[in-house]
Amino acid sequence: MILLSPSTRWDPEGCSLRPSFKQRKLPAKMNASIQDRFKRFAARGLCLLTDDSVPDGRTVVVASARDITPQLMNQSLNISSALSIVAISPARREALMLEYMTRGLQHSSDAEVHKMCISVEAREGVTTGISAFDRARTCNLIGADPPLARQLVRPGHIFPLEVREGGVLVRFALTEGAWDLVRIVQRGDAALCVDLLDRSGNFSSTPERDRVSAEFELPILTLSEIARYRLEHENLVHKVAEAKLPTRIAGEFRSIVYRTTLHGGEHMVLIKGALDLTRPVLTRVQPEFTCADVFGGDTPPSRSQLHNSMRALADHGSGILIYLRRPQTGHLRNQINNWQTEFSRKPAVMMREYGIGAQILRDLGVKSIELLTSSSKTLSGLTNFGIEIVAQRPIPQYQEAA
Repeated sequence: MILLSPSTRWDPEGCSLRPSFKQRKLPAKMNASIQDRFKRFAARGLCLLTDDSVPDGRTVVVASARDITPQLMNQSLNISSALSIVAISPARREALMLEYMTRGLQHSSDAEVHKMCISVEAREGVTTGISAFDRARTCNLIGADPPLARQLVRPGHIFPLEVREGGVLVRFALTEGAWDLVRIVQRGDAALCVDLLDRSGNFSSTPERDRVSAEFELPILTLSEIARYRLEHENLVHKVAEAKLPTRIAGEFRSIVYRTTLHGGEHMVLIKGALDLTRPVLTRVQPEFTCADVFGGDTPPSRSQLHNSMRALADHGSGILIYLRRPQTGHLRNQINNWQTEFSRKPAVMMREYGIGAQILRDLGVKSIELLTSSSKTLSGLTNFGIEIVAQRPIPQYQEAA
């Protein structure tokens, strides 16, 4: 049994609406180039990864599961005694035949669930499984190439957790960030993540993180740095179709269809007028909610938000609407089964899918936007991915045409 202090809330996904972090300053030791810190991580074998989207955000100790040694595992246990989690891709989870800790997740497209797997242990070469040597061996087998399911038994002392394909560009979370980080430094595709806790068992503060970094000579990286690095070095979307699209409610748009390499989904972009890329572009990012968008009425107001946004762009004379499709199997079924709850989760899902929208905006040459939104919360999703939100404008209300 794992006991946490009453004030410690373990959240392996770390996904929520967050205030902007633009004004936060990094400590001096983080001013080294990100490439230098990647090299230090590759040489040291351990690093600290921080969620910098909130003040005093969570920090995890990260290592390559494939390459971690008993010595490095012992150091990570000395740094923090929190749960040992290994972030893995859906493909690796399937290859290792790992079952989710909660039944039914293999048939779920719900992005909110924590896809923690039943804990595992190395089948051979370990004793109790709890020593640094035994934990390192289990991690090595989880990250091995090729992955061999028969080398692991259940339950054990290491908890695999399935990340979203696409990493931080799809879900802005520490597990996805750790998975991306290990792949960037070419140390496999399985990342050991251990929450950095203080002596009281609570998440460590920024001063405590900096103390640990100095004492153990660990480089510090942030989620936003990982996201921006990937955006600068990877092209994840490409155009597959383009045409003029006449609409009844807002006149003619230029329509572009993008396909992403993250999955087989295709996303629609509607562009009104001539864009002035030297100024913030009026932009609406709306994830698909098929039932409401096509058949719905006023509750939920997804369809009216879509139409009102198009009218707002027409009134403004120029702007962009990005309609993000959701290609997961079972998505439409979940909408029918969970009509109201599906819509209530929509803002959080939007935040995690903004990475694709940011890629599309960057491909269009857009760097700053004025965001059309129905939310009163400060949205930082696009800021996390390198697009500056200079202002938020409420979606105007128009009278529906007969």
